[in-house]
Amino acid sequence: MSEPPRLSRRDLLAGFGLRRRLTEAISSSRIPSDAPALVPHVRGLAELSQALMEHRLAPADVMGEVASRVQARESTAGPFTALRDPEALMELALDAEYAINMGGYRGRLHAMPFVVADSFAAADPLRAEPATAGSLARLNAAGAILIGTTRVIGEDVDGPHDSRNADPAWERGHMPTAAAVESGLAAAGLATDTAGWVREAAGLVGIVGLKPTYGRISRAELTPVAWSLDHVGILTRSVEDAALVLNALAGPDAGDSTAAPFPAPDFTASLHRPIAEWRIGVPPAHLIDRHHPDVHRAYFGALDRLATLGAVVVEVPLPGSFEPAAAAHALIELVEQSTALLSALRDGAAGELSASTRARILAGTLVDPDAYERAQRVRAMAIRELRALLVDVDVLATPAQETVMGGTASGALEFRTIFNLTGFPALVVPVAATGLPVGIQLITRPFEEATILTVGEAVAAAR
Repeated sequence: MSEPPRLSRRDLLAGFGLRRRLTEAISSSRIPSDAPALVPHVRGLAELSQALMEHRLAPADVMGEVASRVQARESTAGPFTALRDPEALMELALDAEYAINMGGYRGRLHAMPFVVADSFAAADPLRAEPATAGSLARLNAAGAILIGTTRVIGEDVDGPHDSRNADPAWERGHMPTAAAVESGLAAAGLATDTAGWVREAAGLVGIVGLKPTYGRISRAELTPVAWSLDHVGILTRSVEDAALVLNALAGPDAGDSTAAPFPAPDFTASLHRPIAEWRIGVPPAHLIDRHHPDVHRAYFGALDRLATLGAVVVEVPLPGSFEPAAAAHALIELVEQSTALLSALRDGAAGELSASTRARILAGTLVDPDAYERAQRVRAMAIRELRALLVDVDVLATPAQETVMGGTASGALEFRTIFNLTGFPALVVPVAATGLPVGIQLITRPFEEATILTVGEAVAAAR
């Protein structure tokens, strides 16, 4: 007797009625490009994954909305440098649905749509073979679905676009990855934070941006900009979403010698702790005077809300190394970027680099080694002084940005790059109640991300 034909995965999917739902999802998910969320009445990764667990939504439902939204946006100008075909996305969603139905649920990121900046592109994130190390491997193991790669920065490298009338949303800031998350094209995104990019973008578009401690997340498969400054940044719609992503990505990795060798805690476990009597350190008020009026108002309003929750807001002097740290960061970035990309010039790939990038590479080769050493001494001093400051306070709170989208703030102090230089964790949470988006930046001691996530959740809840 001949053996009966084997059922393929497609046949099994059809048996569950999923092939029919594939067609229905693609054909029916025609939503306006300015619709507010991935699925009506559901916002953010945490809520989407909760709906999947409770069978109120299925992966194909979510991905149908994503595919439609991406198609609507990409008909004008989009943030993507590479994008999966809509049918391929739906097949991945159906794979996830089948796995979940068969008892293979992998956790809160399973079937969640992600984007990553094209700083991961050297590893070709959309390749058929899954990554074996780094953040991409962790996302794959968690069951997340990567929909595409986005530009690292917008066309305006030196400052935010004056695009108050711009549409779509990714024309409004440095980081198309952030705007893709804000616009509902993905539940979360990853991008390189070398000089505060992720946090500035989060503040400008009104979402959450997290730069964990240096070493908390593996940078394997990440194209280096400046190896000692680069961090994998997380962009989400809520603080809980950021905690869920950090849960999946944090931990040791044999593929990255700079990854911390110890396991990470559950960052969602303490999100809702009361912050009464927690000490929140803030820079002297006059250092915020040059910030845009909207930033000034939203920042101090957020501090007032923290005080109403029982936190003790205290003014603290900035470390003496604060201003030299900006210069040290710039010099270290220049030298390390030059070193990382010099081989491209030697290998004849210079035609693929912009003129400004080629100039920076060459400029980095001219830096006096003694100057680089002095910059490293400034870094060591900044680390010592920040550690001392954070003995007396639990969290340091600063504005996330100097201005709002389309605004100016001449001479305003920038509070982001020192935390790339020192590697301390920093979280940006939106705080503007009205008007254009504004964020507050929260900083704490190395490997204590749970602390700033707790305060960030309190800020968000009181908004």
